[in-house]
Amino acid sequence: MYNTGEPHRRGVVPPVSPSNPSGPTPLAAQRIGRLLAIGAQAELESVHTLLTGVRVPEAALCVMVLGQDLIDAGVLAAHCRNAVTDGSVVILVQPRNPGQPSVLLADQLSRLLDREVWAADGPVTIIPGGSLYVADPGTDWWARPPRHPAKARGRRFPVPRWQQVAVTAGPEIVEIPAGWWLPGPPVTGSDDLPFAVPQNDRLFTVLLGDGAPLGEQTLNLIATLPADLRQRLLLAPYGASAARVAALAQQVAETYGHPVSAATGTPLVHPDERVHATVLAGSEAWCRLAERLVYSPQQPPVVTAWTPLSSDLPAAGRATYPLADGWETEVTAFGLWLRPRDVPAGIAAAVRSVPPDEQHLLVRAGASGGP
Repeated sequence: MYNTGEPHRRGVVPPVSPSNPSGPTPLAAQRIGRLLAIGAQAELESVHTLLTGVRVPEAALCVMVLGQDLIDAGVLAAHCRNAVTDGSVVILVQPRNPGQPSVLLADQLSRLLDREVWAADGPVTIIPGGSLYVADPGTDWWARPPRHPAKARGRRFPVPRWQQVAVTAGPEIVEIPAGWWLPGPPVTGSDDLPFAVPQNDRLFTVLLGDGAPLGEQTLNLIATLPADLRQRLLLAPYGASAARVAALAQQVAETYGHPVSAATGTPLVHPDERVHATVLAGSEAWCRLAERLVYSPQQPPVVTAWTPLSSDLPAAGRATYPLADGWETEVTAFGLWLRPRDVPAGIAAAVRSVPPDEQHLLVRAGASGGP
């Protein structure tokens, strides 16, 4: 991660351009998709690769101002006019001047550009996956329409669908960019990796630590969530047993009568720039082929994300690949099921309901029912 505020345990600030005793460092501007980076040429080059990963919606222009010196609002507006399009919102990020200086500059810029400008009143971190998170508790993104009062928009940009219904984390919870982390006692925020879990714009992620109570106490916590948020849950292990997380997802689905998503590992961005359920180093669990499943009341789980069995083998359906003589292999919660193409619905439901084994990938062959 890259923290755009002062040096911070959750990220690394890129090197600052050396000061110029004869005057301010000349500014350069570089357009990277819907992001406009402004700063000394050397600093733009040093963070170019990082900035290409920032996720900016179509109706926005992200303006990243690098360097130590406060930039004049008129100079910044001149750069923005060449890049901004009609109807676009400007997202202003100042790595070296977070908080109030950035908020004041946003107010001036909104008047000069006559459009809405967003700025954060705290340090901003670029999260893997490209979202922008205001790192300090009690800070937010503020939207500043020209000649109108600013409005708080929450800590995340782009704004996920669940942000407006998210509730304040209690003492047993650590708020992270993706949602919540329940580490279990003792509750600390000293671990960095949960803050690298990417924001899912549709689902509210709850990371369950190895000390998190996965029984009645967690169910009581989930009961405090607004119904809209409960229906967007993504439960994921971070030290907790993936099998216990799956059982909890099924229990929540049965209790509230709606589907619940669960990951089989910690969701992290991999070198292929995709999010994968990841079994962490030191864990004795195996890397599951099924990466995410949806659990529904009185139904077997449905695999919604999985590791392809082979890049050369075309899929025959959802998590299913063709074999010879009318047989197929299906990725399931427990591993692999080798079966005939057509299986009676009752038998299929029974087999797909077999829970995962924490230590072993199971391979089942045939179309008989039962565990």
